[in-house]
Amino acid sequence: MRALEGIRIIELGQVIAGTYGTQFLADYGAEVIKVEPPWGDLGRNPATGDLGGMSSLFASMNRNKRGIVLDVRQPAGREVLLDLVARADVVVENFRPHTLDRLGLGEAVLRARNPALIFASCTGFGLDGPWSAWPSFDLIHQARSGWMSLIGEPAGPPASLPIPIADLLAGVYLSHGVLAALLARERTGAGGRVDTTMLGVMLSLLSYQGAMYLNAGIVPPRRGTQHEYHVPWQAYETADGYVVVAPREEVFWQAFCRALGQPAVIDDSRFADAPARRRHRDDLAAIVEPILRSRSTAMWLAAFEEHGVPAAPILDLAEALSDPFVDAERLTVEVAPAGVDGPIRVLNNPIHLDGRAAAPTLPPPMLGEHTDAVLREILGYDDRRLADLRASGVLGTDGPAGSRARSR
Repeated sequence: MRALEGIRIIELGQVIAGTYGTQFLADYGAEVIKVEPPWGDLGRNPATGDLGGMSSLFASMNRNKRGIVLDVRQPAGREVLLDLVARADVVVENFRPHTLDRLGLGEAVLRARNPALIFASCTGFGLDGPWSAWPSFDLIHQARSGWMSLIGEPAGPPASLPIPIADLLAGVYLSHGVLAALLARERTGAGGRVDTTMLGVMLSLLSYQGAMYLNAGIVPPRRGTQHEYHVPWQAYETADGYVVVAPREEVFWQAFCRALGQPAVIDDSRFADAPARRRHRDDLAAIVEPILRSRSTAMWLAAFEEHGVPAAPILDLAEALSDPFVDAERLTVEVAPAGVDGPIRVLNNPIHLDGRAAAPTLPPPMLGEHTDAVLREILGYDDRRLADLRASGVLGTDGPAGSRARSR
């Protein structure tokens, strides 16, 4: 997967939104240089799932990158970064608005050093919008975007997704923009700016529900696992668990009725078509729910498979990641960071290029692991220059190879 070979990306990313998307670009062959302050990316904090000395968050976001330490609060550190930017194609950052400007490393300064640079930035609420100064966290965006009003049972409180969806998808959206900007630069030779916001990403994902409000004023209620338009389309309790069914088209609806042993329901006028089933949702539930509770999940899945009904068991995480599909699609990979107790298995990039899945060539870097190598190879710094920078604290204080990686 070397589609981006020859592209150099300077990642000034923190935690998730500034790191997850660049991992995809690294998987595609881009050289991603992760620049961290002496105390490290906050995502290194092992309080978020300690895997033998490395945070599960950091292990999941930073494979195939080289990591260096730079204290850009110091003039010498800023100069090193500008030297790297002069030899880069893309800079990615997700600091609070105007943080780089305050450090003397704003977009204009970087572009003066490299006019062909693509500057990619992700913020929570934009640079100067009404909420731009507010702290940006995933839960805040799930709440402000309306997502939490849609998640949960009708009679229950709002709920949130247990994964940081705003952070993760902001990173994916940002990398999508970087790819478009790289293609545009191939055509025009000019650099460009890519920016997005976490709240904007979450709002864009409202998709058709957003369109229904914007055009018809409809605010959807919480429906649990039920679908707003398709009935039945939800989770049902069985004798020993739960199963979901999704018989959206009429052919599947009729197959569902036959699988339940209720072919007469097909001709019931209350359920004649999708609009009728929506109007009589509760009547249908009174028929279907007792029947599904009478048999086990396995028995119902076998019946649904026999009749061609779209259905699935509700798996827990252990069951989902043990599914044969995971191995068939090569959806996990093993990485072995230096200084960590044993290899770490993480989820892989789900995109295959020319039939090939991504394979890690580099594990997530220990803090400052590649500082000396990167500055020698790319900038031509000699031992004396490196020693002087290290003595001043610009490259951290503990030497190369990431010896401080466990400190956060």
